[in-house]
Amino acid sequence: MNSASKLATALLLAAGLSAPQAAAAQSLVDASEVQTIATVAREFGSVDVDTDSTGDPMLSGQMGETSYAVFFYGCTDGADCQTIQMMSSWVNPGEVNIDTVNTWNREKRFGKAYLDDEGDPVLEMNVNLFAGVSETNLSDTFDWWRVVLDVFEEYIGFDTAGTPDAPPAPPATREAGSGSDGSPSSAIGMGQSSGGKVKANK
Repeated sequence: MNSASKLATALLLAAGLSAPQAAAAQSLVDASEVQTIATVAREFGSVDVDTDSTGDPMLSGQMGETSYAVFFYGCTDGADCQTIQMMSSWVNPGEVNIDTVNTWNREKRFGKAYLDDEGDPVLEMNVNLFAGVSETNLSDTFDWWRVVLDVFEEYIGFDTAGTPDAPPAPPATREAGSGSDGSPSSAIGMGQSSGGKVKANK
């Protein structure tokens, strides 16, 4: 093998070996890194870091005209959280019923929809951050959430165009119930309070 061939072989081997090492060296993000998650979310709109009614972290975000929240679960004393949930809710534009959300859940891969106790549509997307994911992966997840919000609003006939700016809203809160692991069993959106609950978009 001549010198040129040896050099080409060495370069190919180096390229093949360096890619996995570079990927392994990339820092990972898990649910304990609230500020990092907020920074990634800000690629898609404004985000404030808040605290929910249980003392756990919470993000209050805006993508275009749509408000949403990110709840943190499995936390210990308001820190070292394990999972997150993206969530938004809307005042029912009038035509959304159980068949509407059932069809969504049957036909769509991302975003779980349901009607809350007042008959208003809620959309959630749980995110598994166990052992961490790359910032690129997390950014892609937020981009999926952006797409899901857009598609869902069109699906339920909710039009934010021309909607006047809402007054400043209080942070989102969680309902009182707890799951078997001690974490709140459900979450509600953010926005104007209505009978003890809050709405993200109206």
